[in-house]
This record gives sequence, C-alpha cells and structure tokens, in this order.
Amino acid sequence: MLATNTASQGNIALMRDAFAALTRRDIAAAAEFLSPDFIINLAGVPHQMRGRRIWRRNSEAFFKAFPDIQLEAQDMFAADDRVAVRFRFTGTHTGEFLKSADRKARRLPKLRTVPHC
Repeated sequence: MLATNTASQGNIALMRDAFAALTRRDIAAAAEFLSPDFIINLAGVPHQMRGRRIWRRNSEAFFKAFPDIQLEAQDMFAADDRVAVRFRFTGTHTGEFLKSADRKARRLPKLRTVPHC
C-alpha cells in the first residue's frame, strides 16, 4: 500500500507542476506533462477530448476567450496512475470558446471541471 500511496503522491506533484505551468500560460510546458493518450472530461461538454494537440488548441482558445483568466486548483485526488483535479476559473469572457461567442464582455464567476489524466 505504501508504494501505491507514494506513486499517487508523485502523480499529484506532477499535476501541481503542470498547473503551475498553465497558470504561467506556458501551454507548451503544461502539455509536456500530458501522456500521449491523455483524455479530458469537462463538465457541460458532451464528448471527451483526447490527446495533447487537442488540449493545446483548446487551451489557446480558452486563454484568448478569457484574457484575464485566473486558475485555482482546489483539490487533487490520485489512485495509482490516475489523478482527478477540481479547479476553478474566474475571468471575463470576451471572445469565442466552445462555439459560443459573447457579444459583450461578461465576468465568469466560476467554472469547475474534473479532468481525468
């Protein structure tokens, strides 16, 4: 059990480093933490997203649509080689994201997602 716990804690540390890169808006560095077969499930999105290329494209669009975005990882849970993260975004929606364009800027109070890595 100790070895599994140590591995889980190591995976959480990797996710913290990935989120630190993302907070710096270093999308290339954050993407390097993702496995090639990375899958993300976002609340409110009806399909899974797969792979680094798709993740990078969506991250770039996200930062463009919410230029003042603030990211806060609130909880991280790990079991074996899987990590779940509950995080919060706050920012102003000023552009297109997920096929939704806002005609006027509005403040995003919070958005929580739980990706599976």
